[in-house]
Amino acid sequence: MTLQALESLTIRLDGQVIQLEPGAVFTATVEQAARLLERAPGKLRAITLPPDLPISPLQPGWLVAYRDREGRLCGGADDREHGTVQTCTWDGATWTVTLTDGQTLPLRAILSVGETDTEGRVVAAWTVRPHGYDGEGPR
Repeated sequence: MTLQALESLTIRLDGQVIQLEPGAVFTATVEQAARLLERAPGKLRAITLPPDLPISPLQPGWLVAYRDREGRLCGGADDREHGTVQTCTWDGATWTVTLTDGQTLPLRAILSVGETDTEGRVVAAWTVRPHGYDGEGPR
């Protein structure tokens, strides 16, 4: 189910604490969405996305690795503080990844992705060039 934040809000989803800004859109299971809507009445709403709106390639709580402005490798499982996805938003032309430390990166800056489970354990990891951002292959 797709939800949208109507105001600034902090939620817990899949074991991760996520800061949402007004207008942020994210997906959750039906059970998670029902629980969030019940606990935050008037702060979230369920939405139906237009069929042409792309599905986010990265999910909240996933880990990403990227190079910073000096070319150093950052993020990933060894640097979760600087590599945990908070949101991945589409502006109509490009994806922007917001990390839990407040950084924003263009999706194209991501080198590798680690999918996490509800406990925060890495259950799958891949590099984006051969496997795409969502692990399903290049698109």
